[in-house]
Amino acid sequence: LYIKAIEQEIDSFVNKMGYKDCGNHPTLDEAKEAMGRKLRHLISKVKDNERTIRRFKTQDMVLFLMARKMFFEIMGSQNTKVNEDLFKLSNVCDENFLSQTMRMEYPVKVDDREVKVVQENMSLKNYGEFYRFLYDDRLTTLLKQLNDINTVNYSELTGEFSTYDQRRAILFKAMQEFEKLAFEAFKDGLQNPDSDIFCHNNKPRRNNFRSLIDLLSSVKGANFDENIRNRLVEIRNAFCHNTFKIELKDEQKTLPTITIKLIEEIDRILKSQSE
Repeated sequence: LYIKAIEQEIDSFVNKMGYKDCGNHPTLDEAKEAMGRKLRHLISKVKDNERTIRRFKTQDMVLFLMARKMFFEIMGSQNTKVNEDLFKLSNVCDENFLSQTMRMEYPVKVDDREVKVVQENMSLKNYGEFYRFLYDDRLTTLLKQLNDINTVNYSELTGEFSTYDQRRAILFKAMQEFEKLAFEAFKDGLQNPDSDIFCHNNKPRRNNFRSLIDLLSSVKGANFDENIRNRLVEIRNAFCHNTFKIELKDEQKTLPTITIKLIEEIDRILKSQSE
């Protein structure tokens, strides 16, 4: 049908233009045949594109229905109400479909208790970010410290983690300055692997952060008692390993300012010992 209609259009066009056979030019039939071949080729490409588009459309519809089923099952297991009318296939092409908001809630197992991570009015398009966040290593280690809560706000947690990421380098810098004090105080010994600095009671001693604290503690006037040593090591190691394996003080257990208060504590300790 396509080709017949096009051939009719060609005939009409040729008649209107008064095409005549003459000289070395193609004959009218040859011109019509050449144009027909070209058009048939173009039509074939159009049909291929249509088939591809229909296949993509079908695949997208099936994928959406599969995701819809999984999404409802997850929401149902969390006792989260979902307006199923908003997730009809006919609404997929609505430009506001992914912008609609809903309440998200997910239980996180922390030792022998359950803490619910909740976010009101979360955009559907951010659904994936919510679940990716739940696999952050810092989440369970932080919630273990907040042992008096059963529900926590998603925005406050992400705010805390954002501050953690931004301030982590600041803490590392402070710790490096502290290590520099130990290096400057014991430069000759630390640069000599045969030095007795690396031994304690005639036994090899690990050359780590705690050993540097011990070295500074041996300097006259230093005041690193065992509690301060443990606290410095605990906070430093937690930030090095990207966790919250830190015993928080009561005044530090407030989201999203936990990281800031930990760094302030480190600053106070280091300043008091460097004076």
